[in-house]
Amino acid sequence: MTATRSLVLRLVAAGGVAVVAIAVLAVTVERRDAAAARRADTRRRVAAVDAAPPRPGFVLPAIRGRVLLAVRSDSIAPGVAPVVQILADGSAAVRRPAPLPIGPLPGGNGSGEVAILLPAGTLGHLGPAARGTLVELIGQLLPVRPVPSDRVQAVDFAVAAGELSALLAWAP
Repeated sequence: MTATRSLVLRLVAAGGVAVVAIAVLAVTVERRDAAAARRADTRRRVAAVDAAPPRPGFVLPAIRGRVLLAVRSDSIAPGVAPVVQILADGSAAVRRPAPLPIGPLPGGNGSGEVAILLPAGTLGHLGPAARGTLVELIGQLLPVRPVPSDRVQAVDFAVAAGELSALLAWAP
């Protein structure tokens, strides 16, 4: 009976040691993973802060008219120029250049409207890079601060008046 009892006690002791070892291992791994996640999150935040918003790569002259926001190029009238397209990654490309001026244009290009084509149908679906480029372009086109919201018109782009005002407040 003592041999059986001794075997049972040894098995219980071995099981107890195994349970304690597993618990210690689980806690250690959890702490290490949490520390690694914090370091990765810090690196992501630092990278996000260091990443400057992309610049369009060109300068548009100031205008006296309105800026039209659209998603589809066919919703823009043929006479509107220039038409600039903002891509989802924040880069921009001129899709329809402005006509060449006949003479000097003091105080802006004098054109009535400039169109900006956007990669998404609503402001909430635009990524941060695309929003940054949009604000940068509007800041180039409309040098008046604060930018009046009546100078920006959504053609087939869904944006509430409050969202548009908040966006225009960021114009550099």
